[in-house]
Amino acid sequence: MLKHMNFTELDWQNGDLEIPLNSVTVARLLVSTFEQNNYNIPYDIPSQAQYWVNYYKSPNNTATAQNFIDNANKMTKCKPPGMDLIFLVDASDSIGSEDYQRARDFIISVINSSKSDSSNRVGVVRFSNYATLVLNLTYDLDAAMDIVQNMFYDDGMTNIQAALDMANNMFTLDGRIEVPQVALLITDGIPNEGTPTGPAADRLKSLGVNLFTIGVGDQVTADLILWASSPNCMFYYSLDGYTQLATVFPELLNSQICDVSVVASDNQTYVPGTVDKDQALYYQIPASVTDGLTLKLDIHEGAATVFASLTARHPSLSDHDFSANATTENLGQIFISPDQLQQASDNSKFFVSDMVALGKADVTVYTSVVGISDSTTNFTLHYEKNDTEVTTVVPTTKAPTTMAPTTEAPTTIAPTTEAPTTIAPMTEAPTTMTPTTERSSEVSKTVEPSSTASTPTPAPTSTPTTPTTPTLATTTTSSSPKLLMPSFLAIFVSVLLFSLN
Repeated sequence: MLKHMNFTELDWQNGDLEIPLNSVTVARLLVSTFEQNNYNIPYDIPSQAQYWVNYYKSPNNTATAQNFIDNANKMTKCKPPGMDLIFLVDASDSIGSEDYQRARDFIISVINSSKSDSSNRVGVVRFSNYATLVLNLTYDLDAAMDIVQNMFYDDGMTNIQAALDMANNMFTLDGRIEVPQVALLITDGIPNEGTPTGPAADRLKSLGVNLFTIGVGDQVTADLILWASSPNCMFYYSLDGYTQLATVFPELLNSQICDVSVVASDNQTYVPGTVDKDQALYYQIPASVTDGLTLKLDIHEGAATVFASLTARHPSLSDHDFSANATTENLGQIFISPDQLQQASDNSKFFVSDMVALGKADVTVYTSVVGISDSTTNFTLHYEKNDTEVTTVVPTTKAPTTMAPTTEAPTTIAPTTEAPTTIAPMTEAPTTMTPTTERSSEVSKTVEPSSTASTPTPAPTSTPTTPTTPTLATTTTSSSPKLLMPSFLAIFVSVLLFSLN
């Protein structure tokens, strides 16, 4: 049906796009074409509200821009999963002191918003002729903001490779496996110092790091889109200038960071975590088409649902291929067969995850754990080759916990529609660097070099207890087509449709 739909024949000015049958699919497709007509969608909500009035709202709709803003404020806000975030900030001579201060303001704004979750850590690397360690990963976000405010401006060349490799060293030495690892690269130019940048970006992504790349201005390298994690509609951004970076971009970035995944290691078989009620934590699990994959959600305290998908990056109750419920008495289990994984591999020509592109897996199984207990849920998510489901059922006398339904029948998995991202081959060995230590005349804190692991303040989160003996297996499958689009477009459309009521 969609292939034969003619937007020009829709009477959208008189409400055709507000008909429930058409509103979601047609609205998203239409909005995705706006930029082709130079109707660039703004980043901030007030500007999006006026954009909706100018280009989308039908004449018979009496809602105003303020209604759009009010509805946006009513929407459920994301709950950050906790993360390790490293900023890689360009300090080369093309920036200028005023724009460099705007870059500082941007970093401070993001760090300040990260204070909402006490399990967040941040680190900072400055680069010009070489990379300089400004701040090792730390829980002390107030001190981090002070250090960034006094961060030196180098006025040198642009060595992006050195910054990426320094972040690699920091995550290798001190990164946590139970939270997403995120690197945020900000630059306004083209690398003109150091070794090739593409292999350094691949090394960082191969480690399991979510790499955001932000190009500022019109002189920035086009390769940023190749260096970013996949899909680049979520991880790559092109901004007009540093004023936009410092003002409207932080809010969008924070919404994107909420959806980053823990990229599970192919050298490990489990990852611990904690999740609150209705909070979702996302994972990318490596899988082999030869062996199949078993997921086991072992609950130490609370209750949760595990969703898995072979096509949707953020599986949920409304969009998943497999699901299982889990409590302290019942182990949540999902087995995905080699045939199902092979089918997903055959259908994934339009979108290839970093894990697959970099040779870390045949298929990526996108997984989420959603808390359903009133109290915090403490769990361990196991991922194992082959079918290792536990089939023994032990009766329990406790009342059942209300959980998401798991009655869907399996259907054919549909391919996604996003074009593949070309990633440079990993042909270069990691570069060994001896970072310098950032010191400020106004900040007395000493920063350790990245050649030794930092000693962070203990996280306020609890450590999962020894996994319990599983007693009950639960697994179901379902599937539905997916429509990928830039995340800020999805945010805009969500508010747009919410405004129609």
